[in-house]
This record gives sequence, C-alpha cells and structure tokens, in this order.
Amino acid sequence: MIENKLSTKEHLLQTAGELFALHGIEAVSTRMIAEAANVKLSGIHYHYGSKEKLYVAALHHAMESDTCANFSSVIDENPALFDTREGRAEVIRTTVYRSFYDHFKGDAPVWTTQLIIRELVKPTSMFPIFAETQVKPDIEAAERLYRATKPGASDTEIAAWVDILNSQIFLYIMAKNALEVLRGEGTMDSKFYQGVARVVARAMILELELPLPRDLM
Repeated sequence: MIENKLSTKEHLLQTAGELFALHGIEAVSTRMIAEAANVKLSGIHYHYGSKEKLYVAALHHAMESDTCANFSSVIDENPALFDTREGRAEVIRTTVYRSFYDHFKGDAPVWTTQLIIRELVKPTSMFPIFAETQVKPDIEAAERLYRATKPGASDTEIAAWVDILNSQIFLYIMAKNALEVLRGEGTMDSKFYQGVARVVARAMILELELPLPRDLM
C-alpha cells in the first residue's frame, strides 16, 4: 500500500495511464483505477477530482515524457544545416535515426507512447492541445524543409513525404506483436530498427533529390 500522499498521487497517475493506454478513457472507470492501484476510490477524487482530470494529467505526463527527436528539434539544434542541400540531407538522416532510437530504445514506460498513439487514433477533447504542442511544430518544420528544397511541390506531395517517418514508427509500435508472429520472436530488435531507419532515411533524402550522406550510400 502506498503510504504518503505524494507517492499515492504518482502511483494513481501511472496506474491510470496504463489503463487509459490499453483501453481508452471511455472503457476505464474510477473503480477500475482504484482497484488496480490498490487505493480507495476517494483517493482519486482527492488527488485529481475526476476521471477526466486524471486523464488530462496522464496525457500531460506522457507528452512531457516524449523527448523523441523530430524535425523541429534537430533543426533548432543546428539551424545552419537548413541552409544547404547537404545540410538538409543531414537533418533528415539525423531526425530519422534519432526518432527510431528514441522510440525503440526500451527505457521509457510503454504506456506513455501507447497513450499518445491512442490520442492520435481516437482523439479526445485534449487533442487540440496535444496537436498544438506536440504535432504541429514537427509537421511545420518538415514542411519548411521540403518547400526549401522543392518550392513547386504540391500540398499532397509534402504531406505524403512528411508522413513517411511517422507512419513507419506508428506501424512498428502498433503492430510489433503481430509482426513478430510473422517474422519470428525477437526479430524486432535494435539491429532491425537501425536497418529500417537507414531505409527510411535514404528514401526521404532521395525523394527530395538531395545528396546522400556517406554512410547511406
């Protein structure tokens, strides 16, 4: 049993986050959370007020825990790369490799990623905040990079290119168990993700007709 109020609050957040990630907010009741956390039902109301407020807290925690690299963060680290074709190719390579590493390194609670994915698949009332802080900056940075390289590109071309990286990561998060059944247990290891990152980085760079970094040739 959790003894102090601070640890009880954190324990409730973690427990509720796992349940929300697995089942969605509609399918999870406060009683389910209290039983899974082994605390009294009144503890949820005391610390969070309601299931909805607990969900908001869990999603905020998941977003704060999401330190995965994206186009926006990589460009911000070294803005000068944006100015040359070779530099933009390096931005793509770095973003793809670091995104795969950050998502599949295995040291973060699984539920935080799952909750974010669920919010993308079935948005709640929290989605506008999530989109504004987490999704839009990355998409806008990727779009700027594409337009800087191919100014005459259509919106559809840009959207399809932007979606290449996220759709691959989404696939391997959502379908990992099924893919391991098809390909063999343990095949989705770090070496596999490194190989996929290389393929994705090459494809995105070549689509923009940028020079390939030496290690991708």
